[in-house]
Amino acid sequence: MDKRLVDIHDRTVSGRVFTDPDIFAREQATVFSQSWLYLGHRSQFKEKGDFIQAYAGTMPVLLCLDGEGGFNVFANVCSHRAARVCQQEYGNARKFVCPYHNWVFDNKGDLIGVPRRHSPEFDKSKWGLCKAAQVSVYRDLIFCTFSPAAAPLEDYLGDMKWYLDMLLDCNGGTEVSKGTHRSTVHCNWKIPAEQFGSDNWHFQAVHCSMGKLGRRNEDPNSEDSFHVWTDQGHILICIAPKQEVDTTYTLYLDKLAAEQRISEAQRKLLRCTLVITIFPNLSFVYFPGLCSIRVWNPRSPDQTELWSWALYHKDAPEQIKDLVRKQVTRLFSPTGMLEQDDLEVWSRLADNLKGMPPDFRLCYEFDADPEIKNRPFPGHTASLQSDIAALAFYKRWAEIIAHADGTP
Repeated sequence: MDKRLVDIHDRTVSGRVFTDPDIFAREQATVFSQSWLYLGHRSQFKEKGDFIQAYAGTMPVLLCLDGEGGFNVFANVCSHRAARVCQQEYGNARKFVCPYHNWVFDNKGDLIGVPRRHSPEFDKSKWGLCKAAQVSVYRDLIFCTFSPAAAPLEDYLGDMKWYLDMLLDCNGGTEVSKGTHRSTVHCNWKIPAEQFGSDNWHFQAVHCSMGKLGRRNEDPNSEDSFHVWTDQGHILICIAPKQEVDTTYTLYLDKLAAEQRISEAQRKLLRCTLVITIFPNLSFVYFPGLCSIRVWNPRSPDQTELWSWALYHKDAPEQIKDLVRKQVTRLFSPTGMLEQDDLEVWSRLADNLKGMPPDFRLCYEFDADPEIKNRPFPGHTASLQSDIAALAFYKRWAEIIAHADGTP
């Protein structure tokens, strides 16, 4: 591990982690090439041949459902002269024709046609599009990795699967809203990824307007509020409510518990606020009656594209689906009450970091030796009054980039 970047003993992180172009390039070659990356949701695919555009780190990719019903991921970059093969955001196609020199690829990424005459020695099988090494689906979430050596997706998710199952309703499945909310965030991708899983502290200051409107029913000091972190770098915030309030959505949760689709422990947690980051760049924010799934797509050391969708149970009543969509739009869309606050703060942090000297370090030592309460939940847990989850995220990040040659 490069202690100049992340020092676990001193519990500090170098400001260069968020600003240095060389570090940004290094993490693309390690973190994003070795990790499992979220690309899309099964509900975005209705028929064989459907595809969507996505990103694997900085690499533009196509996620396609082929004629056999399997998902394929490959670079949306032609192997001839690097033109963008497909221009459409989504659609249905059995083949893609590069608009530059008309090379033709099927929806598995294989080269199937070259318009000009070529030598007998030319082997089309060598010039397919750059393909993901593995593609896997967990509870309707579609992931890929470009590392053949990566552990299976379920092993990668580890203890965080239990919490995901609460949100993803493993019996009925989920779907995402049509279309994509997109925002350009003027900061490094790790700033929001860290916050969405380890930082409840900012809420009182940054989102104080919501509290003044009487719309915050959370008690971060409750014994039932806690952090979770895992060895894979995944992190979670759980904030208990100040008081139990019956709403249309919480009554829906009671119904799911009565049908044994969720456990009593999960029903209790789903009355809390849950904010999760699956390492490296997939996050969820959940309030009772709201769930947003979001991806922090890195563009440069100081620019990130946020893509997000409302997420809800596939078989939920239309009243519940409509409630979730409206709440996500009101709070976590580009014009949402909370999202606008965060976007502004993150850009200011990025600007400040760019102006600091190379030896500037950030403090992650609050509650360095927290009292670990034995909670009946998976993963490591501790009080919210700690930097321990955030530091766990950077510990995993530093372990991976230490292998600059791309080996696990």
